[in-house]
Amino acid sequence: MSLVIRQLLGTTHHSEVEARVASGLPIHEMTEQIRLELRRSLSEQHALLFAEPNANAATGQIQWYASTEGKARRLSELPTEERQAAEARLARLTTDIEAHAARLSRSGVSQDQHVAKALNDALEIPRETDIFMVGAQPVVAAWGHVLRGAAMPRHILRTLAERAKPPAPPPSPVVEPPPAEQPAPASSDPTAAVVTPPVTPPSGSESEVTKRRRPRLWVWLGLILLGLLLAVLVALWLADRIDPRPAPPSPVDPGDVPTPGVPPPVTKPPPGVLACSAATSSGRGTLTRNRHYLGDEPGLVTIRYEMHSVPDEMRVYYRGRVVATTGRPVSGTGTLSFRYQPEDAIYTVLVEVASAEVQTGWDYTLGCPQ
Repeated sequence: MSLVIRQLLGTTHHSEVEARVASGLPIHEMTEQIRLELRRSLSEQHALLFAEPNANAATGQIQWYASTEGKARRLSELPTEERQAAEARLARLTTDIEAHAARLSRSGVSQDQHVAKALNDALEIPRETDIFMVGAQPVVAAWGHVLRGAAMPRHILRTLAERAKPPAPPPSPVVEPPPAEQPAPASSDPTAAVVTPPVTPPSGSESEVTKRRRPRLWVWLGLILLGLLLAVLVALWLADRIDPRPAPPSPVDPGDVPTPGVPPPVTKPPPGVLACSAATSSGRGTLTRNRHYLGDEPGLVTIRYEMHSVPDEMRVYYRGRVVATTGRPVSGTGTLSFRYQPEDAIYTVLVEVASAEVQTGWDYTLGCPQ
């Protein structure tokens, strides 16, 4: 099995770009869910369109890597012919993802609609210079982000897809029919003889002429039968698709029905995120990261931990800021607490447990806001 070396495409900082948010999570933190959905519903090429983010919560930077073999080149720096071919390939992938998101949005299922929003937000990029060709694979960095500021450009990938569409063919020229032949003027000479062209009798007997005309009759009969058969098939297809019986109503979760003027409460953690008050344990590693869901209600959050005999250091981040930490590796039991105030519809915190020893073990419980 060949080893694919990741290539660094670029780095962004939260001071210049703003992350799009879905289900309380920044879109780039849903990389695995998005790639899994695209692999399952479209193809591996669609999944590899999005570069792999490596976020550093302490510095606010995100490094974007391509995990595809080949030389990485910016789309804007390619020669004209090569760039046009790359833009067409990128437009096809982008259009496929937008069409799949539209299908999920129309399904009426709450989970599908969340995935559709995540796919549409993932197609946002800050600049056209964030588009690369890695070998023959289009890859976008800084996806799920836009430049800060209301007047900054949006929908860059969609605009590029529209630009890459082939021009419409010109209208067909109108061919004027040839002028009708005018009859020759009658001769003014009364003595001029009228010449009638000789009539050539048909060659062969009458029965042979009839035999030559029979194939035409069979052709017409065959076309009529074919048309009747097609009409029957279309009628059967329409009868199967149009059911006069009304469809049964879809089951509706009362929590999914929004109240007019009141935003719906956020009660469920998205996939891959731990709920608050869930006991967490790990070990046998120098660094562990867990993301916990706290919901949309503010309050005091308390963490009770047991570091056992091997010292470990715990740090808690919210929106890239440290909100609680042990400050150094500690052992034994203890507690941490911080005041949780949700901002910008982000309802998760990141908990890091680090140790200098590989053979370590610890347990903690992060409570819900009180």
